[in-house]
Amino acid sequence: MRPLLGILLLALGTLATTLGCASGGAGPRPTDVIVIIVDSLRADALGTYGNPHPTSPHIDAFARDSVVFEQAHTTAPWTLPTVATVMTGQHPYVVGIREKAASVDGRVTTLGELYRDRGYITGGIVSHIYLRRKFGLMQGLNYLWDEAVEKNDLRATSPQTTAAAISWLKNQSRRKPLFMLVHYFDVHYNYLLHPELYDDMPDYGGDIESGMPVGEMRRQLRASGGDEDDVAYVHNLYRSEVRYTDEHLGRLLAAIDEARGTDNTLVVLMGDHGDELGDRRTRWIGHTKVVSEEVLHVPLIVRFPGKARAGTRVPQLASLIDLMPSIAEWSGLSLPADLGLAGQPWDLDHPEQWRRTIHAETGRWAAIQVTMNERYKLVHHPKAPSSRPTLYDLQEDPGETRNVAREHPDVVEALGEERLHWLGEMEQARRRIAANGGEDGAEPMLTRDEEERLRAMGYIE
Repeated sequence: MRPLLGILLLALGTLATTLGCASGGAGPRPTDVIVIIVDSLRADALGTYGNPHPTSPHIDAFARDSVVFEQAHTTAPWTLPTVATVMTGQHPYVVGIREKAASVDGRVTTLGELYRDRGYITGGIVSHIYLRRKFGLMQGLNYLWDEAVEKNDLRATSPQTTAAAISWLKNQSRRKPLFMLVHYFDVHYNYLLHPELYDDMPDYGGDIESGMPVGEMRRQLRASGGDEDDVAYVHNLYRSEVRYTDEHLGRLLAAIDEARGTDNTLVVLMGDHGDELGDRRTRWIGHTKVVSEEVLHVPLIVRFPGKARAGTRVPQLASLIDLMPSIAEWSGLSLPADLGLAGQPWDLDHPEQWRRTIHAETGRWAAIQVTMNERYKLVHHPKAPSSRPTLYDLQEDPGETRNVAREHPDVVEALGEERLHWLGEMEQARRRIAANGGEDGAEPMLTRDEEERLRAMGYIE
C-alpha cells in the first residue's frame, strides 16, 4: 500500500507541475526560447567577428549583451540539413537528409515537439521552402507563418518576416512560456543592393548587377577572370544584404524585449551556413557544393536570461550538433534519455572539455566530408575513392590554399580515424531509429512552383 501511495503522490506532483506550466500557475515560469536563423550569414560578415564595414550595428549591440561563439561551425553547407541538426540534435544523415531534398521522418523528435509537450506556446516564422511543414522540421510548432516563401526569390522579405514575428509575439500570453523559431532569407543570393543603408561602391561600372541570378553572376566572374572590381562588388552586394537584414533584426530584437522582457528569455542568433563570394580560384558564389571556412564558419550569439555572461567570447571550436541539447539545458528542459542525441550540451564553465574534433558534409552532388580540429581540416571525397584527402593548416593558411597532407601524414591518419568513428556512430544511430519504426527521409511532393524556386536558388539541378 505504501509503495502505491508513493507512486500516486509522485504522479500527482508531476501533473501539478505540468498544469502549472500550461496555465501560468504558481512557481517560476519556464524560460522563453527564441531561435533566430539568418540564411547564408558568414561569421566574418559581422562587426562582432571582425568585419571593418558598418554592416551589423544591431547584431553587434546584441552581441555585447551576449555570449559570442567565435568558432562555431555548421554540419552542412545548405539550409535543410543544418536546420535538421538544430531542430533534432542529430547529423542530417541520421534523420534521412543527405542525398536529396528529403523530409525528416515524423518519428524523429524535434525541439518544437519537446517544448510543445512541456506546455510551451510554439510558433515559427520562416522564409525558406525547406522550412515548410512538408519537410518535417517544423513538427511541434502550433503556428507556422511561411508567406515570405512565395516572394523570397523576387524581392526582399525581411520586412514581412519581421512584421509577422512581431505580430505573433504580441498576441501571445506572457503567462505561458514560449518557443519561437524565426528564419530570415535576404542574405541568401540573389543579392540585392540597398543603397539607402549600405553601398560602398556607388561608382562601380562593371557587369555585376544587383539581383543578378547567381548562375549568371558565376559565369560573369569566370568570364572576367575574377576581375578584382567585380569580386569586390559581389562582396559589396552581400554586405548590403547583411546590413538590410540587420536593420530589420534590430526591430525584432527590440520587440522581443518589449513583449517578453530579458530576465527570463533565451535568444539564440545564428547563421545556418555562409557563402563564398567569388574570391577563390573557382569563382564560386554561394554554398551547397563547397566546404570552405567562408561557408562552414557561422556566427552563433546567445543572450542568456538576465544577460548573464554578457560580453563573454568563447574561442573554442563548436559544432552546431551540440546546439540543440545546449538550448534545452540552458532553458531547463529535460531531454528524454532515449533520444540518443549525437550532441552534448556545452558547459560554458569548462569549454576545455568540449569535443576536440567536429564534422560536416555536403551530402549533395559533390559528397564532400570534413573532419577538423582547431588547427587542421581534413577534406575527404568518398565518391572518388581513388582521390587522396586534402589537409589544410588553418593556423598557417586560413585561406585553405595549400594541401599539406604529405607533410603531416600523422594528422591525416588521426583525423581519418576520427572520420571513420563519426561515420560508424551515424550509421548506428540511423539503424537505431529504423529499429524503432523510423525510416530514411522521403522526398516530399513539391509543387511545380516550388521545384522551379528550388532550381532557381541552386538547390535542384
